[in-house]
Amino acid sequence: MSIRPFSGNGPRRVAVTGLGAVTPGGHDVPSIWKAALAGVRPFKPIDRFPTDNIPTKICAPVADGWENKLPSSVRFRYDRHSWFAKVAADEALVDSGIDLKKTDLTRVGVVMGTAHGPLAMLEEQWSALQDVPEQLWAEQMSAYLMPQASLNTACAIIAILHELQGPSVGIATACAAGASALGEAADAIRLGRADVMLAGAAEAAITRTAFHGYGKIGAMSERNHDPEGALRPFDINREGFVMGEGAAVLVLEEYEHAKARGARIYAMLTGYGAASDSHHLTNMHPEGRGVQAALRMAIRDAGIANEQVQLVNSHGSSTPVNDLIESKALRAVLGAHRPNVQSIKPYTGHLMGAAGSIEALFTVLQMHHGVVLPTPNCVDKDPACDVDVYVGDPREERVDVALTCSAGFGGPDACIVLEATP
Repeated sequence: MSIRPFSGNGPRRVAVTGLGAVTPGGHDVPSIWKAALAGVRPFKPIDRFPTDNIPTKICAPVADGWENKLPSSVRFRYDRHSWFAKVAADEALVDSGIDLKKTDLTRVGVVMGTAHGPLAMLEEQWSALQDVPEQLWAEQMSAYLMPQASLNTACAIIAILHELQGPSVGIATACAAGASALGEAADAIRLGRADVMLAGAAEAAITRTAFHGYGKIGAMSERNHDPEGALRPFDINREGFVMGEGAAVLVLEEYEHAKARGARIYAMLTGYGAASDSHHLTNMHPEGRGVQAALRMAIRDAGIANEQVQLVNSHGSSTPVNDLIESKALRAVLGAHRPNVQSIKPYTGHLMGAAGSIEALFTVLQMHHGVVLPTPNCVDKDPACDVDVYVGDPREERVDVALTCSAGFGGPDACIVLEATP
C-alpha cells in the first residue's frame, strides 16, 4: 500500500475501525451483508401514502423493528433520518471497540451528510398545520421543529449523546454527501485536527413530497409490476432508481492511534477527491468532467497507479443518462485499465445522501471478507456503458485497492480510495 505525507503533521494515515448501518437490507451490518450475499433486493409497494397520482409506486423501506434500538423516552423528538444516523453510529462505535471513557473526546468528531435531511418531519408538520388558523400555529407546532430542521441535526445528536467535542460538521452535497463526509472526516484526521471521526450519512425521504418531486423529473423507476427488477444499473432497459432510506457510519481513526489500542483495522482510506460538474442542477456534464476530476484527485491523493485499482463501487444509479456518463468518466480516467465495476444500489435502493457512505461500507466489507458482489439486475448490459460490470454470483477475490464514486444534483462529485490493511 502506498503511504505519503499529507501535511506538516507527518504521515497521518486513516484507518477504518468500525462499521454501522441500518438499511432496507437489515438493521445492522451482519444482516445487511448476509442479505446482499443472498441477493436480496428489498423493494416493495409503497404503503405510507396514496400513490394514485404518483408514477412510481415502489420503494425500499427499512423494515419495522429498527426503532427498538432507540430510547423510548426520546424517540418522538427527532426526524427519522437523525435516528437512523444515531443507530448506525452506535453500532459503528461498538464495532470499533473504542472506549470513549478512556479517549480524549476533544479529539473525536463527527461528519454526517444528507441530501434531504428532515423532509419527513417537515412534511408531517406542514400537513398538521393545514387546517389550523395561523394564530394557533405556535400552539400546535412541535418545539423540536426548528432544532430538527437544520441539516446538521444528525451529527449534532451523535456528538451530544456521546459528548464528542471534536469537529462536528453537517455535509449537504446531495447524493454525494456520504462520500463527501468520509473524505472530509479523513482530512480532519490527516491534518491533525482529530484522532477519531465518525463519518457517514443518513436519509429518510420516502415521502409524498419527494415522490411527487422526483416523479416530476422522471428520475425514478416506474417498473411497478416488477419491484425486485426495477433498479437496473448499466442495463440497457434501465429507466430510473428506486428510493431507499437508512444510514451508514464508519469509524475513521488515525492509524497509529488505532494500532496503539489494538484495534481491528478493516481497511485504510488513502485517497479523497472532490470536484464539481458546474453544469446543471439535475443533469451531469456530458463528459462527466466533475467525476473525472474527483477520480483523478483521489487516485493522485492516494499515490496509486490506475493499474492498481481492482474494484470500482460506482454511483450506478440506474438512470439512462447518469450510468452512461459515469462509464465515460471511468474510461477517460482509467484508460486501458478495466477493473471490475459494480453498483450495490439493488441491495439497498438509492439511499440518496447516504448512498456514498453505504457504498463505502460495502466496499470495506468486500475487502475484509475477500468477496466481490455482483451487480443485480444488470441482465442485458448496455454496450454504450463501456465498463466491465461484474454480474453473476458473489466471487471470492482479494481486493487490495478499490474506488468508490458518488455524484449529486447540482454537480458535486466525490471519490474515495480504500486500500487493504498494511
